[in-house]
Amino acid sequence: MTKPTKRPSDFNDLHVLHGLDAVKQQLLAALDQPAGNDSPAPPEVAEPLSLEKLLKRYALAMPDAKVWDSHARKLIKQSAFKAYVGLDLFKQWMEPEAGTRRTVQIDDVVPQIAAAQKEGAGGLASALMRYVYLNPSSSAWDRDKREMVALADLRYAIAADFDQWLKHPLRPQIPKANLVFDPTQSVCTDNHINMFKGLPLEPAPDPNYDKSRHMRNMLYQLCNKDDEAYDWLCKWLAYPLQHVGAKMATAVLMHSDVHGSGKSFFFDGVMRAVYGEYCRTFGQQQLESQYNDWISQTLFGVFEEVLSRSQRYSHTGTLKQMITGGKFRVEKKYMAGWEEANHMNCVFLSNEVQPLPVEPSDRRFLVIWPESTLLDELQKGVDHELLNGGAASFYAWLLSLDISEFGPHTKPPMTDAKRRLIDFGRPSWEVFYEEWQGDELDVPYCSCLVKDLFKVFERWCTQRREHCMGQNKFSGFIASKEKRRRDLEYKSRNKGKSKGTFFIIHRCPDDKTQEEWLSGCVDVYDDVLLPIEEREKNT
Repeated sequence: MTKPTKRPSDFNDLHVLHGLDAVKQQLLAALDQPAGNDSPAPPEVAEPLSLEKLLKRYALAMPDAKVWDSHARKLIKQSAFKAYVGLDLFKQWMEPEAGTRRTVQIDDVVPQIAAAQKEGAGGLASALMRYVYLNPSSSAWDRDKREMVALADLRYAIAADFDQWLKHPLRPQIPKANLVFDPTQSVCTDNHINMFKGLPLEPAPDPNYDKSRHMRNMLYQLCNKDDEAYDWLCKWLAYPLQHVGAKMATAVLMHSDVHGSGKSFFFDGVMRAVYGEYCRTFGQQQLESQYNDWISQTLFGVFEEVLSRSQRYSHTGTLKQMITGGKFRVEKKYMAGWEEANHMNCVFLSNEVQPLPVEPSDRRFLVIWPESTLLDELQKGVDHELLNGGAASFYAWLLSLDISEFGPHTKPPMTDAKRRLIDFGRPSWEVFYEEWQGDELDVPYCSCLVKDLFKVFERWCTQRREHCMGQNKFSGFIASKEKRRRDLEYKSRNKGKSKGTFFIIHRCPDDKTQEEWLSGCVDVYDDVLLPIEEREKNT
């Protein structure tokens, strides 16, 4: 056989080049290395073996009859051990004088084997240090990347060591519910894993906070120099930084048809520099996905044009839950879902005139409509500050604000932009009701027959080109605001004595009976409606 000329790369090459003794010497030298070194460099000359040395180091492990190496803390098959020490020494070791060769039980040495594997470097030892099983689930926590990983994926990532890691008695594990995202850092880390590792930016105060002057000016301009809105927004930004992990029950909606106002620049640029990986920007694609792991471990969420015109109302409940919900269910592809505390505070940005429906009684949104584009000088100033410690200065300025009178439920101020959005979202019957209540119609705000008020509503819808509805539905909506009473008697000049269904406004005067009072109210409406009906009939 022609001997290979290349440098030996394995024991087969070493055997061909230098013979079996060289292989044996390297294997024995490896056994002499302390546990925890997976690939020790063999010494140039191996120490000669003796029966005395074998008896001190090795024991017969029962019931499998393997050889226990008490130095390296591992088990060796008899066939391999025989090759290591040679046939003569092996026979002497196997048949010594009574009581000279030790015997151990495998169950007794398993903990030592496990400990040795965990203390090692690379391979199984690395896997035992890196991955924590989440019990019960098909997932593990990756300590290095700080993310959950499916066991099916982990099988490929550590293919050579996965089975041993999975069955290892010292494999780290925690209850699945003990993997938490707790920016308040109040959870006990002895039996929990906190996915939050702290904000990345250190605040850096400077004299008068000059390094972030342009950032504050930009925010003031975005608020159209409205002091009340600016003051509230600054405190809203400051509160969860002064109380890390605080969940605000309010949100910011900034929308405008003015392109280049700087709203994305500020919230996705300046605030991302403050929050780092805990600030994320989302779009419509995330909101529509069946998986929502994008929301996990987020403190500051910026939503850009998340709702199309056709979906404005279909996702309203989802948005409300993100703003005010204490927890949410996280669903990730190929992994079991989990529940996570909601610490995300939300900003919604849009170029639409009506990006979101806002209810008249809304207490969630600060709505701002930036009216001007961002000045070039101001943009360049913010760019310079972002590169020269401006974010750390702005962070320190937010921490310095007095928010003693401000909290997660502090109601945002009513702005013109919010009023406009509320009006956009009002149904026709509600706009009609407010005008009726405000004495802005041809008929007074007083008790009346349901059918008479509906006639007024029909005329109002025709004049305004608003959507009209049936009398039954209209009556039901108004009844949510005013008392509705059926079968009440009245007697009017034009209709005689009859019974009807009334909306009851105010109380009956003390000097009149209910019939007299309601009859007078009917006459008031007849005086308005009958002439109109006559004119329409003649026309």
